[in-house]
Amino acid sequence: MQYPQVLERIQSSRTQMYMHNWGSAGIFDVTAITSTFFRKNNDDYCRNDKITAAMSKGDTSIDKATRLAAYKEAFQEMAIQLCQIPLFNYGAFFATSNKLNWSPTPDEVHAWYRASWSK
Repeated sequence: MQYPQVLERIQSSRTQMYMHNWGSAGIFDVTAITSTFFRKNNDDYCRNDKITAAMSKGDTSIDKATRLAAYKEAFQEMAIQLCQIPLFNYGAFFATSNKLNWSPTPDEVHAWYRASWSK
């Protein structure tokens, strides 16, 4: 089945469970990842008022402490309600030459343009 047909079934609540991943357009912030699926939009199959309120509070603040507290509340409720079940994670393995000036980054978003070859 092609993705548009799968997405239509997900968004019209014709699936009980599905396995999905999300690239978030390369934006590594909770607003582009978790909020996509927990803000009572077509992709939110949990539709929990407490989660939606906490996500909205975190998404609309620039204060770090406020965001952390709001997202903690949302993630705790997601765990209680089993809105999301992580099934796997990706491992990234790298091998490089000692002639390459490059270091992996903690977030695994690699800025290859910063790499250079030793002379």
